[in-house]
Amino acid sequence: MYDLTAFSLKDMATCGAALRRLDENAASMEEVANRMVRYLYDHLVDAQGERATALVRFFITRPYGELDDNLQAHVNNFLSQPPTDPTLKCQTLLATMGDNPQWRNRHHSRYYKVHPLSKEIVDVNPMFAQVSEMFGIALEQSVDPDPDLIIDLEQRTYNIFHVPDAVGNHYIPDQADFVVAYGIQSVLGFYGLLPSGNLFTVIIFAKVKLVRDMTDYFRPLALNVKMAILPFDNTAVFATDTPPPATPTQEAARYRSQAASLTHLLEVHEQVVDEQTDRIAQMVAKAAVTEERQRLARDLHDSVTQALYSQTLYAEAATRQLARGNTDRAAQHLRQLKDNAQQALREMRLLIYELRPAALDDDGLVAAIKARLEAVEARTGVTTAVTAPATLQLTSETETGLYWIAQEALNNALKHAQADKINVVIVQEPSVVTLRIVDNGVGFNTAVSPSRSPGDSPNKGGLGLRSMQERAARLGWQLTITSTPGQGTTIQVEAPHA
Repeated sequence: MYDLTAFSLKDMATCGAALRRLDENAASMEEVANRMVRYLYDHLVDAQGERATALVRFFITRPYGELDDNLQAHVNNFLSQPPTDPTLKCQTLLATMGDNPQWRNRHHSRYYKVHPLSKEIVDVNPMFAQVSEMFGIALEQSVDPDPDLIIDLEQRTYNIFHVPDAVGNHYIPDQADFVVAYGIQSVLGFYGLLPSGNLFTVIIFAKVKLVRDMTDYFRPLALNVKMAILPFDNTAVFATDTPPPATPTQEAARYRSQAASLTHLLEVHEQVVDEQTDRIAQMVAKAAVTEERQRLARDLHDSVTQALYSQTLYAEAATRQLARGNTDRAAQHLRQLKDNAQQALREMRLLIYELRPAALDDDGLVAAIKARLEAVEARTGVTTAVTAPATLQLTSETETGLYWIAQEALNNALKHAQADKINVVIVQEPSVVTLRIVDNGVGFNTAVSPSRSPGDSPNKGGLGLRSMQERAARLGWQLTITSTPGQGTTIQVEAPHA
């Protein structure tokens, strides 16, 4: 089953392969087309697993002169007389499957059984008018077109058409009795050109909304359908046809078209995969940005906001003590206010730095860490040093991961450790790179809470160190935290690399 509201790359490949194999042991194009509409009708579902289509139809263009008497009579009624040109292309319903029992047999269709594709008929039919360019190709082709011309045409005539909102749309007729009555939300079609110059079209009337981005996944389905019906092109189209022996020219054209279709199928797969890979990368990048913003928001709330609130309390307390004439207590509160303001200033510098783009892409890991130390730690009176190889041979992913772990470790040292010295050491070996952040701060007891940040209360939970641990775990790296009360903290991460 394929969720039509979330049709995916995997669905595209699996559904396409299934459609391509539906020609096995078939005797006519009509038999294959019936299998296809049944397959799509049964396998396209909504998010709850319920059938997502009300009607699926398969059309093929055929010259008027090759239609049976019943279909020709239908065309004659449309035109009020037989056409003067027996090669006039007619859009012919070959297979149909839908919720209404009358929609499950092409012979029961009263209006859409066959349509002559004269200019007058195309112009007055809204559905045909929407894809007039496609039908224009059919109108312009002769019965036996030049294979070279067809190969060229095929490169630009497999495609899709899409009506996102069927309700009230003038392209979709029978609004009251069909669209509204059967809950049609969107219409999706895909089509292709055959070596005979005839066009096939598959139209899906969906009971769910189909967004534009998802429709790209249906482009390869047109080529899969084409490959399944190619053996019957211009030979055994209808179930009642007796196929004539294929001429060498027809066989050559069919094989040539099959080879072209395989090439086009590969090209479309590659194009769709490339497009979706770019979209996924953009989504991942947006998710990463969102994650960092959420972390910064938490930090603002947990540190700066609380610090500012504390300053307000100290200021109010000092005001009350001064009003009472208690200058010593007021001075104590003002000193606490000053210390708290300095801490808030340090944390604001840290957050402002994190909001700025790092020098990682331009200058590499070592330069980016040095830039951070100069912009934040050096301005708060902390002595820093960086020991690293002259050149580092690391992937972009490894550099980015190490940089953000270093950021977390430095943030913790700045916020909680009360350190005045921080050393950053990077060691690269053939299969692993090691990053160490060493501070001389207050330290903490890792046996009590190895994920707790230095200076946190025992019940706080250690979000800073936990964040580093989670980041390292996602990358498959080893993070070690070594700390003793009064003797500082060492954060070490080992990142395997090729």
